Amino acid sequence: MADRFRLGLLVLLILALAGCAETGGTVRTETVFTLEVVNNTAGELARVGCTYYLDGTERGGCEVIPADETTFGWGTSVEIPFDDRMLSPEESESAFAVALSLQLPDGRRFVAGERTPLIPGAGDIRCTLTGSAETGFLTDWEPVSEGEADE
Repeated sequence: MADRFRLGLLVLLILALAGCAETGGTVRTETVFTLEVVNNTAGELARVGCTYYLDGTERGGCEVIPADETTFGWGTSVEIPFDDRMLSPEESESAFAVALSLQLPDGRRFVAGERTPLIPGAGDIRCTLTGSAETGFLTDWEPVSEGEADE
């Protein structure tokens, strides 16, 4: 009986130490590319949402709000980094796509443009938002050159 008790304690100790090693360590990630979203719409934005897809399946996303909890004005840009935890090397880069959504200060939400396929290995990407709640929101995607990315 005492041996079973000691064995049980030993197993618990090993599991506890394994858990400490797992949660106590630092997870290092590498940014694969950054998506810069620029607000050139007719108004201010309260939030910018980004959903990403792999092989047509939604895999994650985020919502960006201003640090001071106000709004993103005209010409303001936000950066959304995509790291190696989001993009598995086993999955085809050509199957990666992003969709953006917006929330206005009055709480209304909109989809901006369409789901857009991107090639993560091609470098940083800029998406300029245009339009309005009345006319619809559009997206214009372009690569960011190395000189611009360093600024």
